[in-house]
Formats: sequence, C-alpha cells, structure tokens
Amino acid sequence: MECFLRTIVDKAPFHYGWVIVVLGIFGNMVGAGTTFWTMAVYIPLIADEFQSTRTAVVAAFTVGQITFAAMAPLIGSYFDRKGVRRSIFVGSILAASAFLFTAQADTVFQVFLGWTLLSATRSLLMDLPFNWLITRWFNGRKQQAALGVVTVGFGFGGAILLPVLNEVASSYSWRASMFVSALLLLLFHGFLIPMFIRNTPQQLGVAQNSSALETASQYNSENLTGMTVQSAIRTPAFWIAATGLFLFYGGQTLSSLIIDFFSNAGLTFGAFAIALTAWIRTGLRIPLGLTMTRLDRVYLLAALVCLSQGMGVFALLFAPTGVPLIIWILLWGVGGAFAPMVGPLVTTKLFGVRHYGAVSGAIQAIGFSGQIIAPILGALLFDIRGDYQLSFLIYCISFCLGALLFSILKTPDTPSGQSTES
Repeated sequence: MECFLRTIVDKAPFHYGWVIVVLGIFGNMVGAGTTFWTMAVYIPLIADEFQSTRTAVVAAFTVGQITFAAMAPLIGSYFDRKGVRRSIFVGSILAASAFLFTAQADTVFQVFLGWTLLSATRSLLMDLPFNWLITRWFNGRKQQAALGVVTVGFGFGGAILLPVLNEVASSYSWRASMFVSALLLLLFHGFLIPMFIRNTPQQLGVAQNSSALETASQYNSENLTGMTVQSAIRTPAFWIAATGLFLFYGGQTLSSLIIDFFSNAGLTFGAFAIALTAWIRTGLRIPLGLTMTRLDRVYLLAALVCLSQGMGVFALLFAPTGVPLIIWILLWGVGGAFAPMVGPLVTTKLFGVRHYGAVSGAIQAIGFSGQIIAPILGALLFDIRGDYQLSFLIYCISFCLGALLFSILKTPDTPSGQSTES
C-alpha cells in the first residue's frame, strides 16, 4: 500500500494534501450525516414510538454531548502525541457498535445510553481529526483554505445523507436508519479513510503544502508554532472564544428541532427545507473555503456568521412559510456555509497549530456544551408552551451575543517560544 501511495504522490499533478482534504470531506459527511443531522429525524419518531415527551427524547440525545465535551480535550491531546489514523479506525468500530446497540433500544433510557456511547466517539469521526490533519499537511494561507474546504463534508451530511437516512427511517424505521449509519461508518472510517491517510507528509516523503509566497518545508513537529493548552487557557481570548462558540453552537442545534417545528405548524416539508439549506451551504463552501487564502479578519467573519444565523432564526418568529421562510433558508444556508469553519479558523488564528488537538479539544469541550443546553431548553419550552416561539427567540439572542464576543476578540500575546502564526 505504501508503494501505491508513493506512486500517487510522485505521479499526481497536485499535492497529496488535497487527497487528505477529499478524504476529510467524506469523513465529515458520513460523521455529521449519521451523528448530527439525523437527530432531527430521530427525535419525533422515537418520541411517538415510546409515547414520550420531546424533552425526554431530546435529553436522551443531547446529554450524550456531556461525554463528547469531556472526551474532546483528551482525544485532541492524544492526536497531538500519536496522530489520528488509528484513532479514526477505532472510532468507527466503537460508533458502529453504539448505533447497533441504540437500534435495539426498548426505552428512552436505552436510547440515552446508546447515544452517550456514540457521543464519546464523535471526536474520532468528524471535524477534529480531519482539521488536525490539515494543520499537519498544509501551512500558512493554504492551511486556512484547506480548513475551509474540508468543512464542505458537514454540508454534504445534511444535503445528501439526511434525505437518504430520513427516507430509510420513514419507509422502514429509525432503527433501520441507525443500522445503515453503522454500515456507512465501517465502510468509510473503518476502511477507506485509514487506507489512504497518513498522519504527516513526512510519512510519504513530501513537504507541507504552502502558497508560492511561503516556504514549503519538510514536516517537522518542532517547526510548528502555537500555544500549549496550559498557556491558552490563561488568556482572556480563550474564554471569550470558547463562550462565543458555546453561544454559536448552541444556536446551531436549531437544526435538531426544525423538522418538529415545521410539523407542529402542520407543514410536511421540514426535512426538505433543512436539506435545501444544507445544499446551499455545501455549494458555497468550496469557493468560500478557497477564499480563506486572502482572509485576515477571521474574528469579524465569525461575528458576521453569527449575525446571519440569528437574523435567519428571527425571521421564522414571524411565520414558517412565505417570505420569512425564504429569508431563513437564505441566511441559514449562506451564513451557515461558514459555520463549521468558525471553530478551527478562530482556534488556529488565536493559538497556532502546534498543539491544535489539545487546544481545539479544550475549546470544543466548552463550545459544544451549548449543544447540550440549547436543545433541551428548546424542547422543554415546547412541552410547556406547545410551540417553539420562545425557544427560537432565545436562539436568536444567543447568536447575537456570540457575534458581540467574536467582534471583540484579539490575538493574545504569547509566551516566548510559543509564538502563534500570523
């Protein structure tokens, strides 16, 4: 296999780092499509089957995020020491097992246990491992572009896998959808991706991919710059960014309630609407990702993305159809095209890449905690009020506060020997 990969490296008219990006796109697509987007499908179906409240079912899914948040710093730190290739393979086995366990559930509590096990593996399946690979295979401006492009997989998860898995769940059952999800994870994360990725370019005898104005160097972990997680958490910037991501990611969980929101209004196009926004995001992510080579004002971009999402949610407060619906689709789609880029771009801009796994894991532990609180609060308010109006208003405010925090971010002064990249 090594000879085959080296042949690709020698013969291909492009840097092998772009193969890593494509594999990351597929990894994020399958990881996000099976473990994130489908929650919107499972919640109403499981609530109806077990005759449970929305709050209980949403809690069964989102409390698992506590495990995810707790595991992220540990997994990220492990990536920095050992790499991601074997971890992705192990994650596929664990996640597939968790899906199969959850598919056999007879109670909401068993769903909670299964999804908690699955959540513990999420940092092995999407975002973090592929972003980590980008920080090793790319340097400088091209690194920003690659980080932007690899997020297209998240959109593919909603645009391609969500409709497919929703159709499986509707035609057969949510259990069948989970079984299909397990097979997809084993195929991509358990077989195809580990076969073709390598942790560093040095393993294939190539240099990092850099722009013409930057020097492509043979990969050496000692050449990478950035703060340690211990230094990062002592800076105000870490806590401002983490809180901003907490508010931002919390608001993004509207996606897990949006199908139920439309169904509660007597509308049947919820899955289509969210898939349409995912297609918009997907279509824009590659061209927008490539523009990251010319982007300097990362914090302003993060603030504008937050504002676009908040304004889109605000439109739905007026009506779930007509002009408000069109505004939501456009803003949620166009602004959301940047959504998965916000975390890695802000993290690398603030703290560099040398300890990206540990620092990103620490920020994710706080940021993704918003995905625990927001959907449970939204479902609880629905059970109390019978609608999502107050829930969506809170999400709107959350986005606006996140925009404010990102707008005041400044790159911190760094300790000697730990300088971050400009």
